[in-house]
This record gives sequence, structure tokens and C-alpha cells, in this order.
Amino acid sequence: MRLFYTITAIIAGLILLIILLPVPGSLGLPLLLLVIALYLALLVYGASRIDSKFFIRTHCRGSAEDRKIAITFDDGPHGERSEEIIHILRKYECKASFFLIGSLAEKNPEILKKMVKDGHLLGNHSYSHSNFFPLYNRARIRRELKKTNDILEAASSEPIRFFRPPFGVSNPRIAGGLKGSGMEVAGWSIRSFDTGNQAAEKVVKRILSKMEPGSVILLHENSEHILEILLKILPAIHEAGYQCVTLDQMFQSNAGS
Repeated sequence: MRLFYTITAIIAGLILLIILLPVPGSLGLPLLLLVIALYLALLVYGASRIDSKFFIRTHCRGSAEDRKIAITFDDGPHGERSEEIIHILRKYECKASFFLIGSLAEKNPEILKKMVKDGHLLGNHSYSHSNFFPLYNRARIRRELKKTNDILEAASSEPIRFFRPPFGVSNPRIAGGLKGSGMEVAGWSIRSFDTGNQAAEKVVKRILSKMEPGSVILLHENSEHILEILLKILPAIHEAGYQCVTLDQMFQSNAGS
């Protein structure tokens, strides 16, 4: 939130200067509107780009010094699909991080246990994943986080460290809801766009072309092509000499990056 408060203070100062200082009448109003428009554009950018760290300090990229990458999955679990993902990850000795929706996790406790047994990390992705989640008040956001953590911790037997906001959206309400939770926010450095209508091969090329030490890759369990994507990127990751690690292994300290 520090960046948000700093920019807000700067914009407020500029508005005061425009109002208080003598400005030619024909320029005053357009200049004021320009400053306000700039501020609104910054708010939209900050809310939609989790890597901007505009409202919340986030983990988006690991150290460039180690040949490690983190594969992360959103929006699960999904029964048999999750089982198949776990099987493929096991085949390639890849540890991943799963950001799970509480309402789905509640119905699939055995899947969660299998994820934990294979050494994968469970992360909080809200309970409802509602389109309106960014608009919820802080108390409601806190309730969703706690309810989901209770479900995940029953399987993992340890505190849930990471939260990823639905849609990657952040704002002051989500920042306030997280306050005091002890959780850290995880973003990504490579967005695969695997839930679109693109062919799997195009998604694979996008991921591999952007991959570098410290990359955090965003995938989705409910992607139509997720199994094909994994079967193509995991061998390439191994051939390139990368190690797949969980986010807690990637970010052993709590500094946002």
C-alpha cells in the first residue's frame, strides 16, 4: 500500500497546486482533468497488474542466480483432472504450487491430501472466486480467507503461507482483508493465457520463450489443454536444466520480489 499512498499524496499535491496557484483560465480545468485522468489510469493499472505492487507487496519472480522455476496452478481442484495433473508432475519429478478455491477444495479433500503427499504446496485462492470478490468489504474477504485456510490446513497440517487474489486483481479492500492474516501474496512472471481459445502449442511456445531463472508460471487446472501443455513444457524444462520448485522453496524469505 505504500506505493498507493505515495502516488495518492503526489496527485493530491498537484491538484492543490492547480487550484491554489494562478493558472490561465483556459488551462486550469483541462490540466485538473488531466491529472485526475492520470490518477484513475494508475489505479486501474495497479489493480489489474499484480506485478505492479501498487496496493500489495507481491512475490512475482525468484532469484535469477538459481536455475529454478515455479509452476503454479489456479482455480482447482477438479477431480480427475487434478489427479492427471498430479500424475504428470510426479512423472517428471516436478513440485508445483496449487492455488485452490475453498468451495472446490471442500468437496475434494482426498485430492488435497495427494497434492501434499507428493510434496506440492497448497495456496489460498479465496473460497468463492466470485467475480465480485475485489468489491467485497474487508470483513467478508477475511472470512473467505480464513474459511479456505481452515479447509487447506486440514490437509496440509501446516499454516497456509501464500494467497493469490482471484483474477490477480488487487485493491485497498483486498490489502485490508489480508492485513493481520500472516499470508503473503503470490503473483507470476509468466502468464500463459492457457484458458483462452489458443492452441496448446502456442501456449507452450509463449511459456518457453519467456522462461528464465526465477520464473513463476501461471497455469490453470481447468484449462482445456492443460495436460497437453504440461506434457510438452515439463520435458523442455528438464532439458534446459531447470528445477521445478514450490513457491516456499523459491521464496525462502518473505521479501516481495
